Amino acid sequence: MKTTHSLAAFTLFCMAAGAGHAQSWPSQPIHIIVPYAAGGGTDTTVRTIAPRVAEVLGQPVVVENRPGGATIIATEAVYRAEPDGYTVAATAAPFVLNAALGVETPYDPLTDFAPVIRMVDLPFCVLVNVDNPATTFPELLDWARAQGEPMLYASAGIGSMPHLWMESFALENDLQVEHVGYRGSAPALLDVIAGNIDVMIEGVTPGCLRGATGEVRVLGLVWDERSPLLPDVPTLSEVGFESRIAAATFAIVAPSGTDPEIVGRLNAAFQEALDDADVQESLAAQGLLPAGGTPEDLAAFFASEVEFWSGVVEQAGISPE
Repeated sequence: MKTTHSLAAFTLFCMAAGAGHAQSWPSQPIHIIVPYAAGGGTDTTVRTIAPRVAEVLGQPVVVENRPGGATIIATEAVYRAEPDGYTVAATAAPFVLNAALGVETPYDPLTDFAPVIRMVDLPFCVLVNVDNPATTFPELLDWARAQGEPMLYASAGIGSMPHLWMESFALENDLQVEHVGYRGSAPALLDVIAGNIDVMIEGVTPGCLRGATGEVRVLGLVWDERSPLLPDVPTLSEVGFESRIAAATFAIVAPSGTDPEIVGRLNAAFQEALDDADVQESLAAQGLLPAGGTPEDLAAFFASEVEFWSGVVEQAGISPE
């Protein structure tokens, strides 16, 4: 009985300590680990939102860049961090796509993290070299089918979201395509502008904005509504093609085991930042669409993404680099 009483007392002590920690949180800076170098899309997004989050929480928010390893290095660091709410990860598409591609990681994105909030989406577009005869997305498909060979298209690399989206679209529409993967979107875009390849799937920024300069022609948006930065570019559904919408989605996750109350307070702070007019103006200039929502919303999104893109990977026979 003495042992039982001691165990019960210890359990109550731990519960009280946990509750006290949640009530006093935050009492020190919050660190956001970004899996890319400074200046990239994920980094810029976090640095746009972080100052307002810091104001809401009353503590500094420190952005740390840990690039490399297909985002695994940074994500693993957060996976192994103390679940105290002071270290969180910024995630991008590889967070779920690594799982869909069967990339070996020391963590499971669906079970080893506490989803906090979906921050923003950067929709993709389909663009072509200006010498391509297609001026609309349907015309591009007609041109592609008339070639008698698979349509070459460029993306930021094997296993990237643009790559998987085009393979998904091709499977759904009986379109023959061949992927040309680059190490990043910048060299791919340059090859399209130079006319070395005709078609590319790219984010609204920076690639799709090249349409305004006449360097490329933007034919359609892979999203459910038009982009404010590309008001004259129709969505694919507007021109008769229903497909999976796709974007570079940036989110925040914490280590599994983080107190739900702390997760809720993190979520509320990021949501308040996303609702801020100045933050929204800065995000809009980058082509980013504020998302927000609950931790449960983000968990459902992650699960849906892994399930859908795993199916595409299997059907298209895609292997990671």
